[in-house]
Amino acid sequence: MKSSVQLTRNLIKPLFLSYAGFFCIAALFYLAIAPYLELTEKSHITKLITIAIECVFLLIVQIILFIVSKRNVLSFLITVLMYLGFIFSNLIKIKYLNAPLYPSDFILAGDLIRTWELFKQFIPYLILVVLVILLVFYYGFKLEKPHKKHALIAKIYLLFICVLSIFIINFDLRNDLRQSNLYFRKNANLTKNALKFGFLNNFLVSSVFHGKPEPPNNYNLLAIKKIVDKHALNDNSDFESVKPDNVVVLLVEAFTNPHDFGWKFTSNPVPTFSSIIENHSHGFVYSPVYGGKSINAEYELMTGMSTNFIPDESTPYREFIDRNIPGMARTFRENGYVTNAIQVISFHGFGYERIYDYLGVDNKISLSVKKDKSLEIDPTNRSTSNTEIAKKIIQLTDNQDKSFIFAFPNASHAPWDANDYENTNIKLKSSNENSELASTISGYANAMNHADLLLKLLVEKYTNSDEKTLLVVLGDHQPGLEGYNENYVFDENYSFDINQIIKMYKVPIGVWTNYYTNNDSILLSMNFLPSYIAELANIDQKGFIKFNNIIRKKINILSKVYHLPNKLYFDRVPENSALIIEDYRLLQYDILFGENYLNNLIGQE
Repeated sequence: MKSSVQLTRNLIKPLFLSYAGFFCIAALFYLAIAPYLELTEKSHITKLITIAIECVFLLIVQIILFIVSKRNVLSFLITVLMYLGFIFSNLIKIKYLNAPLYPSDFILAGDLIRTWELFKQFIPYLILVVLVILLVFYYGFKLEKPHKKHALIAKIYLLFICVLSIFIINFDLRNDLRQSNLYFRKNANLTKNALKFGFLNNFLVSSVFHGKPEPPNNYNLLAIKKIVDKHALNDNSDFESVKPDNVVVLLVEAFTNPHDFGWKFTSNPVPTFSSIIENHSHGFVYSPVYGGKSINAEYELMTGMSTNFIPDESTPYREFIDRNIPGMARTFRENGYVTNAIQVISFHGFGYERIYDYLGVDNKISLSVKKDKSLEIDPTNRSTSNTEIAKKIIQLTDNQDKSFIFAFPNASHAPWDANDYENTNIKLKSSNENSELASTISGYANAMNHADLLLKLLVEKYTNSDEKTLLVVLGDHQPGLEGYNENYVFDENYSFDINQIIKMYKVPIGVWTNYYTNNDSILLSMNFLPSYIAELANIDQKGFIKFNNIIRKKINILSKVYHLPNKLYFDRVPENSALIIEDYRLLQYDILFGENYLNNLIGQE
């Protein structure tokens, strides 16, 4: 008995010291380093209780490592390295994507590796981390003697913790946390939220909620039927005006007009787009993402659904779509159009082929230079040239009676370097920036110029064409370029958080046609574009897209901010819009996760 007590004491002491070490490291980061890094507009002091809870998780990790290695010091050092790596990963993601690490990011990890030019920047850091861990393992095993008896006691502790967790992390607690909005306040600043509760705490609690959300309390067949009847979703919205022969939607990687952000260049990077916005409908769209995660921008554009109604930083395209989904492609197909989707990547590994099947796309076209060596490559020698996309679009419209084409030109993907563009060589004018940043911004401007080439080729083709053509072009998100939007002037009518969203999440949109004059001002969130484009094309709408059109007329931005037509911005649901937004949420849940009552009620496929 005495020996057992002594063993327990001998284990508790190093674990207590480990916990104290974890606490000091976490406190140093959250209380000293994080405020210095200015991750948010002002220092958000993380509470000591939050740091204490985060360190409990670290201690559990160390216990597991101790059971495996039977070495106290080694397990402590490995836990510290893992924790520092986790913090570093959060800081990298915040820098480029304005959000901390979430469980869904590991789903996209394969995409990052496949985006080789971007991924290779991080390889030296990965090699360094692996080498350090290997060295620590080697010397740890060599210098520290194993504690086999202590490992047995640690297993008992770990078993006790696991059993306790079953009672703590249960359905009721998850519901309480969700309803209290502690971790899941939509429209909150994710970085600020994570700093408040701790990066690791935020990640782990998000893991509890990862996956399909719980059904809304008021979700049932009767509720969906009431929405259908109230908004007459079973009846077509018939438009008798002229319908185009071709509808082309271009969601361009990181596309913006640099002039909108106060940058001056030796020549206009986007002359064709500038002409479009001068003579045709144009404006801004609020993207759900910043700097990357294009898959979520495409999700909102193609489905008309909002990322507001799914767990933070989820990727619904990848995680949730497993049935036929109403949206832009299916709506055009129901109106007699052949639907096409063009990507410049191989569909293998990204899941687009399956996704596009569910969205109602007839032709899924991959223009990957890795698969087809005959394709022209872009100026950076990394991606398919935009001229190839133009050729494919023109070929499709020539061969199809009525075409709907969605394309995602990707040649403007990061990284950007002016040295890649010797032929155009657009340079930043009168720059006070350092040479590296000036080269990056000049490189980005040249990438926008190559994107503009696609518009030029299409406008030239269809200007004198007998085929009535509607062309919509917009960016998926702003570039994750530090300082790119620094010239934004804050509006004193709004809080810092709202100003940050206005500053970082707006992307330009232009609408060009060859068969009618249009010069309207556009201000929408990405999720309302399907019904907007369908209305521009005068095609019949019913069901979810018709509802999307109805709610768009009442609240034109439902994203990280809310905006009513001709009103101010809000950082929470406007009271007079709460009911229709709740209808929106119920319909989206029904389509993505529920019993599909809506499609059964209106007789859609």
